Amino acid sequence: FQKVIQRWFADYDQFKHIYEMYFQTIYTKQTLAFNFLSLAQALDSYTNIYCRNLLQSGEINKAYKKFGDRILVLLKSFVEIRGNLSLQNFTKAIVETRHAISHGDSKQEKEKNPFCYEDNDLRMLFFGAKMILSAVFLRKIGFSDEKIYESLKNNGRFGNIVVGKYKFEEKKIEKVK
Repeated sequence: FQKVIQRWFADYDQFKHIYEMYFQTIYTKQTLAFNFLSLAQALDSYTNIYCRNLLQSGEINKAYKKFGDRILVLLKSFVEIRGNLSLQNFTKAIVETRHAISHGDSKQEKEKNPFCYEDNDLRMLFFGAKMILSAVFLRKIGFSDEKIYESLKNNGRFGNIVVGKYKFEEKKIEKVK
């Protein structure tokens, strides 16, 4: 347990705001859109740090400036949890939905973006973004990817995404039969 705590706090100053954005979605009452934006911002911050560290270590050979590209780099590292998830569609959904909410797009503007989600689809996208950050935190404290997969699979909200019960498609999220 002591090693878990040490890993959590090892780079706390760098991750402090990422933790705050994640945990505020659990411990405060906000709108779904606000909570999604908090997770998207936390993902943006984390993927920026993650890709910068990969670049410095030589694991990747170019800087990724775009948020969507950085999400893809991160998701590709989680072979276990991405399962049947369409990485491209899932990433587009996070990026386009964040953009539309952040910039106050009108209903007509949102309809032009095929991966901009609202209502129940936004709820599933919120859980998808939360699932990614949960996996990041579990990996950070020392869980293997296999244990992370098992943990997420057994969580009702994340599990449906991990096992491929939902497909992120243009204009909607489809439940797979």
